Amino acid sequence: MDYHEKLEAAFETGFPAIEDASSHIYYFPGLDGISQPKCIYCPNPDYTDEARAKKIQGNVLLSVSVDEKGTITNARVVTNPNDGLTKKAVNILNNWRMEPSHDLDGKPVPVRVSIEITFRLFN
Repeated sequence: MDYHEKLEAAFETGFPAIEDASSHIYYFPGLDGISQPKCIYCPNPDYTDEARAKKIQGNVLLSVSVDEKGTITNARVVTNPNDGLTKKAVNILNNWRMEPSHDLDGKPVPVRVSIEITFRLFN
């Protein structure tokens, strides 16, 4: 019998989607001396015209890998308020520049982290 439990978003974002077992090992920032990756250049995405017209607001929660060079890869959407906004959030990650995480020896290491992008309309 198969059993599938709905996982909490906070738990779900900490793990990559199923990948090849021979692929990278991911570290967890904040554990065992692993630093958090830092945003160097992280612009906000634009609203879609449709979302603005319908006054859709909310957060897109993404689970991403940040490799040893600071490149964001393997983005996975955990929660989204609207498909159009989700596409904007995922696409803007191509423009982001991150400083990678480091271990206790200062060596860059790949990590899996959550990124939350907030869409808010201001009157």
